[in-house]
Amino acid sequence: MAQLAVRLWGCDMDFEHPEKTALQGIERYTAFLRELGMPTTLQELGGRVEDIPAMAAKADVEGNPLYPVPVLMDARELEAVYRKVMA
Repeated sequence: MAQLAVRLWGCDMDFEHPEKTALQGIERYTAFLRELGMPTTLQELGGRVEDIPAMAAKADVEGNPLYPVPVLMDARELEAVYRKVMA
C-alpha cells in the first residue's frame, strides 16, 4: 500500500513507518473519490450495520474456486472489515 501511495498519489515514502505513507495514500484516494462525488463508505452506499452479518456470510468464500484470493477470511473476520468501512 505504501508503494501505491508513492506511485499513484505522489506521497513521500516514510521508510521507518511505511504504514504512515499508506494511510496518507488512502486519505488522498478518499479525497479523490469525494471530488468525483463517489461514496467512500458502505453507509454512503446504503449499507446498514444490521446487514453486516448477512453480508459477511455471503462473502465467506473459503474453498470456493470462483474466488481465488491469496488470503481467505472467515465470516467473523469479514464482519470486522465491514464494520471498519461502514462509516
